[in-house]
Amino acid sequence: MSFADPAAILSILSAMLTPAILISACATLAISTSTRLIRAIERVRELTRLIETHIRGQGALSDERLALLFRQLEMVARRVTLLQRALALLYMTLALFVSTSITIAAVQLVQTNTSWLPLLLGVIGAVLFLITCWLLILETRIALATNRLELDFALKLGAEYVPEDLRKRMQKRS
Repeated sequence: MSFADPAAILSILSAMLTPAILISACATLAISTSTRLIRAIERVRELTRLIETHIRGQGALSDERLALLFRQLEMVARRVTLLQRALALLYMTLALFVSTSITIAAVQLVQTNTSWLPLLLGVIGAVLFLITCWLLILETRIALATNRLELDFALKLGAEYVPEDLRKRMQKRS
């Protein structure tokens, strides 16, 4: 490669910037996942506080409500584990996409026959990104199931106050 050829230099720079879209997507998802993790951890703390208050005799919860809290605690703990794994994978994916960009330049600069290396790094990064997305889908499903438990409990608790049209829709759903 000749550094006097502007087209060749622009071609390398363009190739290096291609992973930037994936880096941006990965960083955005990392921020979102981090926020989800913080919220899940806060929920664990809240549930733990409610359970502890009840156990110490400072709060009065029904057996049904206490069982719901323990079930939710179990589900949120699973969410936290999935989110931690997803975040770790996102950081590895970011490193792979940045490495892809750097190796694109390095392969061109040293004129070696290792053009497969940036491709390999990019493919591994894409696979990790896909796995991360699946983990986040699983986490979302658990979050929705947790919310459904809470909603069902609230509706059951206040069944006599639920408007008739809503009660009918609930019966159809069940």
